[in-house]
This record gives sequence, C-alpha cells and structure tokens, in this order.
Amino acid sequence: MGRSEEAINAAAPQPGSFAERLTASSAAAAKEDPSAVERLRRQRAEQAKAEEASNVNYATGQTAPNLVVVPVGAEGKVTISNTSSGTAQVIADVSGYFLPGTAVDPGTFAGLTPTRFLDTRAWSGPVAAGGSVSFQVAGVNGVPANASAVVVNLTVTETKSYGFLTAFASGAVRPNASIVNYVAGQTVPNLAVVPLGVDGKVRIANTSSGTAQIIADVSGYILR
Repeated sequence: MGRSEEAINAAAPQPGSFAERLTASSAAAAKEDPSAVERLRRQRAEQAKAEEASNVNYATGQTAPNLVVVPVGAEGKVTISNTSSGTAQVIADVSGYFLPGTAVDPGTFAGLTPTRFLDTRAWSGPVAAGGSVSFQVAGVNGVPANASAVVVNLTVTETKSYGFLTAFASGAVRPNASIVNYVAGQTVPNLAVVPLGVDGKVRIANTSSGTAQIIADVSGYILR
C-alpha cells in the first residue's frame, strides 16, 4: 500500500529553544478520526527528510495521545507529519519548554532529532513471553558516552496477549513498574525517561504471556 505524507508547520513559543515536548516543550499529540493505521512523527521544522521514528501510533477511528519532546526549528516551529494513507486531525497542547544551549553540566538535558535505536520487527524478532531485549544508547547516534539517562518513546506492537513493558538500566534488577500497558493485538506508545546501565544500555522486559514486538525511538538524553 502506498504511503502519503503531509506535514504541518506550527509556530512554537520561545523560538530557538526546544519547544513541544522533546526539546522545547511537552505536548499531548492527539489524532482524531484517523482513516488508516500509521503514526504521527514530530521532527525539526527545517528537516527535509522525515525520520522513521514515531511518536503516536493509531488505527482507523482511534484517538491516541502521547507526550513528546521535540526540538524547535530555527524559525521557531515544529513539524508534525502524518505518514498515513488517510487524513487525520491533529491537536498539540504545549506544557513546557527547554531553553537553547549546550549540555555540559551533570544532570542537564539535551534534545536529539528522534532516532530509532531499536525495532525488533526488523532486527531480532519478537520478544518472548517473559523475555527482554537490550539496546546500546551511550556512545552511539549522537548520545555521548557520559549520558546517564535517555528520553525514549517506547512502542509495543503485534502483541499476542495482555501485559506491560518495563524499561530499566541494563544490569539492574527489573522493577515492578510498567511503562506501556497493552492487550492482545494492540499497538501502544509511551514516552519514558530511563537510566542507562554501566554498559550504556537500556533493557526492556516483556511481562506478557505472549510475544511482542518493541520499538524504541530516542529523542534526548541527560548527562551523568
């Protein structure tokens, strides 16, 4: 099936800063009355090439929100792309922003253009029931080796049963906490801030009794 893509440019407050939930602000992006299964992607307004990263996944007739953090373009705008083969209504509610600057001090945040770090559909196959998968973050794709945590949009799809994902630092004990909750056959995204292990990796556990595919799109990091 062919893919159509339409981009919407929206002015954001504090031009030059990161606004709209990933680097410049926090926003709940809701798609109303979508007519095809696809995703919303937020990206820098000046980018000519759309990323493969997703922020909101949805099905026909579904309204799906998600919190995102997005860099603001030089003209003070962010771009929202509808990669669906059908039309969709988009709502953006800004709830904060980050000032421009270079992250140097421990604990400071730096935004990145959303980048796919993990996609088990293409790379390793579905995560087994009760299993887990890890991926490298520190030292790759623009994330420095001294990063302590990562801002990541986690998406679960092709689920075979109900359950939840837990994301945590590689090498740490798995916490009894959920990041993404789902039922069989559902695709669900959620934004998370996850600490990195001493090896610079994040581990994601599938607590379900069935397999699930997992996607991770990184959009920022926090320095150690």
